[in-house]
Amino acid sequence: MRWSSVAALLLALPGAAQAQGLSCALPDRIPVPRAEQPRRGESVRTPPVTGYMLSLSWSPQHCATVRNPKDARDGFQCAGGNRFGWVLHGLWPESDGPAFPQWCRPARIVPQEVLKKHMCMSPSTQLLQRQWAKHGTCMSPHPAAYFRAAEILFRAVRFPDMQALAAAPRTAGDIRRAFAAVNPGVTEP
Repeated sequence: MRWSSVAALLLALPGAAQAQGLSCALPDRIPVPRAEQPRRGESVRTPPVTGYMLSLSWSPQHCATVRNPKDARDGFQCAGGNRFGWVLHGLWPESDGPAFPQWCRPARIVPQEVLKKHMCMSPSTQLLQRQWAKHGTCMSPHPAAYFRAAEILFRAVRFPDMQALAAAPRTAGDIRRAFAAVNPGVTEP
């Protein structure tokens, strides 16, 4: 399997890193996301889907760059008692051509039970809504099916020894190679 088939988009690694979510406690009430539409410059594209990219992000780096970690948009991920390592950004359809599929059909708000089930994997209801609207609608008419597929792939990822990687300066290429080394069948680009 090529790195582009099931890949991790990796962000710079800060400080002493650890893999995956370290703790995740769901709130009693989760925020209701707003509907997502294509942004200026984005368009509906429906070429044939030929593969998928599993996109991960390093939560400590995200939280280090947000203006206000306690803001409603980032509070669950960046403030309070939750601690995350690698989180799922999304599962993105790909095609053989230069234009990847996106915004394939109108998207309703993801049901609360689906959001709640996947918040410890992707710790933002708005991110979940956007990923569903932009990418998931190209895979399935049902958000639960899209997020279940993403969850299966995310849980299958083996994470390299992040503490060892954090012991010295690393490039994104170093991190990609470390992921490829512990995930049989994944090759580097």
